[in-house]
Amino acid sequence: MFAGQTITWTLTALTLALLPRYLGPGHMGALGISLSFSNLASTAAGLGMATLITKDVARDHEAAERMLGTAVWLHVILGLAAAGASVAVGQALGYASMTQWAILVNCGIVP
Repeated sequence: MFAGQTITWTLTALTLALLPRYLGPGHMGALGISLSFSNLASTAAGLGMATLITKDVARDHEAAERMLGTAVWLHVILGLAAAGASVAVGQALGYASMTQWAILVNCGIVP
């Protein structure tokens, strides 16, 4: 879990450091929209699993490895689905191509 959190923080820091520089001041609204889409996708991908896993691991220590493995794979699969749905909704709403690319980049860190 520590490695996953480290990767997430690193990708988020890189995205938030590089994307504004690439977009420039004229397209910062695209960054805000893309962050909204990625936050919604992250919420959908998580589905409260952290709380559930904490409670279940405290109850049954021996099943912790199996539950954590399942939770990781479920989060990846749901993250991919939520990110794909976010990108599709961004395209369906007719956002500019710069905004669609920003949504794609930010939703790429969801899984």
